[in-house]
Amino acid sequence: MSATLELISQAIRSKLQRDGAASLTDAEWHLLRVSEWMSACVDYALARVLADTPLSDLLAVAAGLDVMGAAVAAEQLRAAVETLINVTDQGLGRERQTTIVRVARELELMVARSRAELEQTIIAFAFTQQDEALVA
Repeated sequence: MSATLELISQAIRSKLQRDGAASLTDAEWHLLRVSEWMSACVDYALARVLADTPLSDLLAVAAGLDVMGAAVAAEQLRAAVETLINVTDQGLGRERQTTIVRVARELELMVARSRAELEQTIIAFAFTQQDEALVA
């Protein structure tokens, strides 16, 4: 991730630790979820995240991407979640693991190709939220 996006993410995590979950705005939650997802994609650690994260949380990341204006990435993440839903039944452990790795690689490649644009969109959203908070 870019240094700017990492600083934004660190600031939100610090606020969360210091003031608790109730202190974060909806926009901050979106920023935190999306930045953590981006970090996993950039670090090629998304397979672990997909295996360990509830699908509802992944859909929350997609919602955050939508709110930020990254509709294509949100759509691709939702498609990935649909693929994962199809392999969550009992008895599909091996197929599920293979699917998780494949889906993770596809999403990581998508992020690699559009990383600069995605980071720019996320950072612009963060600064827009800050501007709105200062006006309010």
